[in-house]
Amino acid sequence: MSIWDVSGSVEVENRNGLVELRTKAPLGNIDINNVHGGIQVDMPSASNFQLDAQSMGGNIESDFSVNVDNRGRDATAQGTVGKGGNVVRLNATTRICRLLLLMDLDRPRSAFSRTTLPPLPTVLAP
Repeated sequence: MSIWDVSGSVEVENRNGLVELRTKAPLGNIDINNVHGGIQVDMPSASNFQLDAQSMGGNIESDFSVNVDNRGRDATAQGTVGKGGNVVRLNATTRICRLLLLMDLDRPRSAFSRTTLPPLPTVLAP
């Protein structure tokens, strides 16, 4: 699922795939929950927000200066970007996932797709 050039508040519930969100000002609250897939959020470098993110069974990468902890099975990222303000909540749940929080809109649209992830396991019905 790809959502481009959105402003204001965003709420996304998704399963089984990547969620890509590209924002522009003015930002509102952002709440993304994704089961069995990753999340990529591209935001303007001058953004102001509070971040609360977790990646269960995966890791988090951020271009923004926030506290990222990838030490355990589950990764977290929290912090205030710029002057704070609206809340950005990101939750990715799966055995293999990656959550990217990128700045600057001049990046290619799919920085996430250039990242090599291990293949998801194949589940065969009995």
